[in-house]
Amino acid sequence: MGYLKRDDKRPHYDQILAWLTNEFECRPLEKCDSRHLLQELQEQLNSTEEELLRHGFRRAYRQLVEGV
Repeated sequence: MGYLKRDDKRPHYDQILAWLTNEFECRPLEKCDSRHLLQELQEQLNSTEEELLRHGFRRAYRQLVEGV
């Protein structure tokens, strides 16, 4: 998961979007619950929920689910 390598301490929108895109491709859509994915990404990046939401998790998730 090279897209999750962190050069600095902050997650970036493009990293979040790439990770979510990969997860959506690997799982059935019904298993792509935003809360569950947010918790997984928190663990992988050792970040807080607030930090991920602030840096675009919700926007990236909506982009994939709703095409927004």
